[in-house]
Amino acid sequence: MDKALIARSFAKALKTYDGSAVVQRRVVREMVRLMRAHDFPEASAIYEVGAGTGLLTAALLAEFKPSRIVANDLCLEAGEPLGALSRRVEFVHGDAETLPVPPGCTAIVSCSAVQWFADVGACFRNFANGLPAGGMLAFSTFGPTNLCQIREITGMGLDYKSLPEHVALLERAGFAVVEAVDNLETVVLGGVGELLRHIRETGVGGVEREPAGLAQAVRFRREYEARFSVPGGISLTYHPLYFMARRREA
Repeated sequence: MDKALIARSFAKALKTYDGSAVVQRRVVREMVRLMRAHDFPEASAIYEVGAGTGLLTAALLAEFKPSRIVANDLCLEAGEPLGALSRRVEFVHGDAETLPVPPGCTAIVSCSAVQWFADVGACFRNFANGLPAGGMLAFSTFGPTNLCQIREITGMGLDYKSLPEHVALLERAGFAVVEAVDNLETVVLGGVGELLRHIRETGVGGVEREPAGLAQAVRFRREYEARFSVPGGISLTYHPLYFMARRREA
């Protein structure tokens, strides 16, 4: 996992991400709905992992009125849009896999970031160690079918874990999983050119790299259009997973 490449990809996409992250916006809405359903605490101190441009951060501020949000991101440039959201947002730059949970935080949230972790189980243990008993971990990530069309043609992509794999890792780390949701979202794009722009503008190029060279680009376009054409263009599949969990008593 090349974390430097991931950070560069998202840094380049900061200005275009919000306009192109159609599925990620849906994911934020579903996250808030699930958090409400499971009595996510209001007026609490929240640690947000992989906050990016602040789509979830803004929703947390509006819906749960936290006393503060410690917003982390691997991309240093994310600090500017996050800090502009509210004085209650404190930006912490760095790799969440190596950072401790900030003191005083009683809940951890993350939206569309856990799939970038090299050792998901170790991160869950770190989160559990930093939360009080009953503290909530609410996050979304992506499952094995995510961006499957690109993987089928290029053979490249993340090693996405399944819903049961995440549940097992959470339970071993000391969490009780109160809800786990498996979903599929399909985006219809006008063509391969629009698909490649979508990848660049959402920062996914950190792993789902574009075809290099004219010959590869022609082959990619031909295969994608032949295999994944739908009315109105071509399809791209997202596979969001949602988890609501609480820290068990020691």
